[in-house]
Amino acid sequence: VMNGERLITEMNLLLYRHLEGNGIIKEGMIPKLDLGFKALNAGAKKVRIVGFDVFKEEEKGTRLVR
Repeated sequence: VMNGERLITEMNLLLYRHLEGNGIIKEGMIPKLDLGFKALNAGAKKVRIVGFDVFKEEEKGTRLVR
């Protein structure tokens, strides 16, 4: 998840709602994050939102946390 040119490497639900409310997170990213946080609340140990480039390097994307 990007905030302008900066990758957000970790996000909790409070930050997500703040960024969504300010129009920083929008459109296609919303369902991805909604489902990611739903998975965490259902007991998933980890969720990482990534692009296709994840297959090139391991620590890419945004890690969602409770």
